[in-house]
Amino acid sequence: MTVTSVGLEPGYDKIDAATGRDRWNENRHVTAVTYVFDDNTRVSVTLDGSRRVQQHRLDVPITTRSVKMVIDSTAGIGDTCISEAAVLGRS
Repeated sequence: MTVTSVGLEPGYDKIDAATGRDRWNENRHVTAVTYVFDDNTRVSVTLDGSRRVQQHRLDVPITTRSVKMVIDSTAGIGDTCISEAAVLGRS
């Protein structure tokens, strides 16, 4: 696949249906990640802390068979959660 962008929603984005409690601030949020591709190309991204999927467009598309996401830093308390991850591109 030729990857053109990578992204994630960096926390636990859930409102508890039973209690109405917002679970976002009860867990850690990812604040920085590095995406590592097959050829060891690394793309580091700093996240803005918002509750949305934060997509990062690559400067140059990368052809790869896999993408590894390394969490570089987090903020908050409790467990580190990710609600969604996205890798966009073309085959």
